[in-house]
Amino acid sequence: MAILRVEFLASYLSDQLVNGFCTGAAVHVVGVQLGKLLQLNLGQVGGPGYLYIVRIFDFLLNFFFKIFSPFTQQIFFNLIQKLPQVNLIVLFLSIFGFAFLYLGKDVFSPKFGYLIPFVIPFELLLVILATAVSSFANLRDNFNVTVLNFVPTGLPEARLPRLDLLPYVFGDALEIAFVSVALHLSMCKVLIEEWELYALGLVDSLSSFFTAYPVTSVLGRSMLNVECGAKTQFSGLITGLLLLVVILWLGPILSSLPVCILAVIIIFSMKCAFEKIPREFLHLWRVSKIDFLIWIVTIFATILLNVMQGLALAVTFALLTTIFRIQWPRWHLLSNLTGTENYRDSGRYKRFTPFGHGIKIFRFDAPLLFTNVDHFAKSAITAILTESPSIPINNNNITINGSSCDKNLFKISGTRKSDKIKKFDLNTHSLLERRIKSSGVKSLIVDCTGFTFVDYTSINALADLYHQLCELNINVLFAGAKAPVRDMLESCNFFNSVPKEQFYPTIHDAVLAASNKKKWQKRRRGFHSELSLKKISGGGGGGIQDDTNSLCVGENELYQWSFKQSTDTHIIIKEENEEEEEEEEREENLFVVEFGLGTLENLNNSEENK
Repeated sequence: MAILRVEFLASYLSDQLVNGFCTGAAVHVVGVQLGKLLQLNLGQVGGPGYLYIVRIFDFLLNFFFKIFSPFTQQIFFNLIQKLPQVNLIVLFLSIFGFAFLYLGKDVFSPKFGYLIPFVIPFELLLVILATAVSSFANLRDNFNVTVLNFVPTGLPEARLPRLDLLPYVFGDALEIAFVSVALHLSMCKVLIEEWELYALGLVDSLSSFFTAYPVTSVLGRSMLNVECGAKTQFSGLITGLLLLVVILWLGPILSSLPVCILAVIIIFSMKCAFEKIPREFLHLWRVSKIDFLIWIVTIFATILLNVMQGLALAVTFALLTTIFRIQWPRWHLLSNLTGTENYRDSGRYKRFTPFGHGIKIFRFDAPLLFTNVDHFAKSAITAILTESPSIPINNNNITINGSSCDKNLFKISGTRKSDKIKKFDLNTHSLLERRIKSSGVKSLIVDCTGFTFVDYTSINALADLYHQLCELNINVLFAGAKAPVRDMLESCNFFNSVPKEQFYPTIHDAVLAASNKKKWQKRRRGFHSELSLKKISGGGGGGIQDDTNSLCVGENELYQWSFKQSTDTHIIIKEENEEEEEEEEREENLFVVEFGLGTLENLNNSEENK
């Protein structure tokens, strides 16, 4: 895994998933140790749901989980069946072991531990005491108590692994590798995942020459190490040296140790894993419901299924929650914080400055992808219809220097010939169209800072939304788009249908543009039209009086019309030609209309332009 550079897989193990996995694994550890604790032969069990208590789950799991490994027995059900066979001496030793550890670690140490300059290893004292009692009373022969019996001494000889068994154990080896890595990374403080994988791989490769078990941070032993007062990795060196002494010389002394005492030590070390369940439950429920679901699903998936299958299901569920969060993210309407150029969520702040002019600032907190583009469009429409601190503007009632703007009305009419831009279906959305028009919104500013990346589908949908809102006389501006997002828009020819002038570096710049502190433009493409003007009085030098009340626009030319404000009651019209293309392929005109007051000038007197 380290050579293939898959250490990034560790990032899929979130804290909630790791905590739930450790709790579920602790239940498995307790279930495995129950037979040794009471000296009962519960059989070798495995497969999904083998920890269920009631027999009815046997049928249900056999029916629903046939795709997984089969199972025939259940630990807890077998335990209930064989309780009458419990050895009373073993039961007494187990109870004594739990009482000894509880009184020593939970009663004596908290009250009197500060009087002793070192941590008392109560587990080691229990092992010594139980071994002495078992050896003195000969519990194995007199009371049929299972003990360790033969403990081999010395190190095994090194030999090559049997590669001929690889086809038979390959699947299990992969499962063991993933579970061991997950356990290790979940129980240690990782600085660099790649080093951890190299270390595990190197140790496991060397241990294969000595027929040793795979190495990982085992839950029970790690908990036991913490319970004994270990603080640093140096404790592993001490443990290794003591274990080496036992393997080389002290093995026969531990041959009289009852197995139930080892089970007591392991189960008691799981106590901290179960004690944090109520605390974790309340904390995650209060902080995040999604993280709470990840934790709950991981616990039950690990308990009801095998460890490997539970881990796989938990990771899959965690990834699905990420997809759901991206598909249905939060969106906000922004307002200007008083005295600043910052724009924040309107619902979180009380002191803000209304910027007026029918402006709405909309932010979508997620990457724009094919999975959430429909939600984005619906959210944008909802934002337009939502009440906000902005002050709508009514163009019919605006006056400048005592002159009403309705004197300078322009009517653009004609037949659309280009199908490049998707039109808003007024028959289907007539009610929605009326609601949008009655909302008083004239400009929608899309805060693009939340778009970490976009895809091709979302870019097309963004262009469609832009033109649909333009059909409803709503000017759409974009602010704060990141460079990778702009590059993606450029590569997808987005700016062929949406002008770059609609993009601004900051929200404040877009607000200034939408508030007529910068020029407001309305663009329409792909239609042949007539531009009609209301008749005006007076005249301007070098200009043309509008005696015919209309000007005919050529079909194969591109004009730009602009209005420059002044104190006169006339209108200025400028004409600019862009590069001509083939007449058969180009049937579009570009109009930029600005409402204002001025004089009529710079217009050719040719009949064609009339």
